[in-house]
Amino acid sequence: MIKCNVTHIIVTGVAGAIDNELKIGDTVISTEIAYHDVDEGILTEYHPWMESIYFKPDSELLELCREMISKNVFTQKVFFGKIVTGEAFISDSGRAEIISKYHPLCVDMETASIAHVCYANKIPFIAIRSITDTEDECGKEAFQSNCVTAADKSIEIVKRILESLNKKTYCE
Repeated sequence: MIKCNVTHIIVTGVAGAIDNELKIGDTVISTEIAYHDVDEGILTEYHPWMESIYFKPDSELLELCREMISKNVFTQKVFFGKIVTGEAFISDSGRAEIISKYHPLCVDMETASIAHVCYANKIPFIAIRSITDTEDECGKEAFQSNCVTAADKSIEIVKRILESLNKKTYCE
């Protein structure tokens, strides 16, 4: 049996912008994460019996990100805010409902599920997502043409976080 001692999880990758202030290539660092397509009662009335529908990133990792962003210059704008997760690309019909209910910066297909596992297992986490598509430039074509460039922007931030973590001796 293999046993891993996971101390932190950094979720990284890409997402679609739902806030019109974000542009392709911008990055969002999570302050709250929720499912937009799961009944709220599943999280609050059953295991894991959460107080709200929002998963919170680790406060130390969030503060480390804020410090790191304030000290470094990146080619993209970096925002801190809500990320929501669902299992489909967002169309015009679903966009308004998600915005009015959650007020997220971006939407993806996996962050809430990873946050859910981290929450249930008490593993500190944070999510970093760079934008591949917006309301104006959307669809599979936009996603595919911007995916690699956006992912690289996310990876650059994660590299800086890992360097900072190493300096703070979280990693051995």
